[in-house]
Amino acid sequence: MRSGGHPFLYPVGGKQSLCNVLQPLLQASELCDVMLKQCARRRGVRRRTSKQLVFENNHICGVVVGDRAARAPVVVGDTTWFREDRQKKTGKAIRSICLLNHPVEGCEPGKSSVSSFFRKQLVKAGYKPHEADISVLCLPWTLKICPKGIYVAVIATTVETQKPEKELKPVLDVLGTVLERFDAVTTLYRVKKATKRQGIFIFTSPNASMWGWVREVTRSSLDGVADDIFEIADAITNPVLV
Repeated sequence: MRSGGHPFLYPVGGKQSLCNVLQPLLQASELCDVMLKQCARRRGVRRRTSKQLVFENNHICGVVVGDRAARAPVVVGDTTWFREDRQKKTGKAIRSICLLNHPVEGCEPGKSSVSSFFRKQLVKAGYKPHEADISVLCLPWTLKICPKGIYVAVIATTVETQKPEKELKPVLDVLGTVLERFDAVTTLYRVKKATKRQGIFIFTSPNASMWGWVREVTRSSLDGVADDIFEIADAITNPVLV
C-alpha cells in the first residue's frame, strides 16, 4: 500500500488532513479506527452517520443513510455496520499499538519484523499458558509512518481472561521501553443464517492473529479472506464461482 517511496496512497496530505489520508487505508482495522476517532475528536469531526435498513416481507429492500436512500435487493458490509442481534459472537481479540525508540531485540535496525510467541515458549519462559499465539508486527520509520528513529509495534492475540491487557505481558517484556501505547479489545462476529436469509451478508471479523488483522499477503490469510468473499458471492449470485 505504497505510493512511490511512501506507505500512504496520498503522501502529500499535510498534518491537518492526516485523518483523511489514513482513513482509506485503515478503516478496516478497528484498532486503528480508535486512533482515527481520537484525531476526529481533536478536530471536532463526527464520523458516524445514522443509517437504517428497510425491509419488505422480512427481506431487505433498501438502505437509508442520513438524508439519502437507495433500493437494494441485498446489502453487503463488515461487522461494524450492523447490529449485534444480526451476528453471532465468536470471541474477543486484543490489539495494541506500541511506539518504540529502538528495534525489537534481535532485529536489524530500520527493518520490519514479524514474530510469534507460542504456548510452549511462554510456558518455558515462566509465563502462564496462553492457548492462542501472540503475534508482533514491528514497522520502522524507514516506511515513512513515524518520525525518524521511531518504531511502531503492533501486538495481537485472542482474549482468554478477564484482564486481556495482562495477556500481552510476555511480548511487552521483550519490547522493553514503550514510549506510548494504544490498546483496544474488540468483539469478533460472524453472520447468522437468519440474517443471510433476509438478504444481508456480513463479512466475518478478521481473526485475532497478526495476519488476520493486517490482511497480509500470505496464503493462509488470503485463503480465509477469499473463502469469505466467494461464500458471499455464491449466496448472492447462486452460480458457483471457480
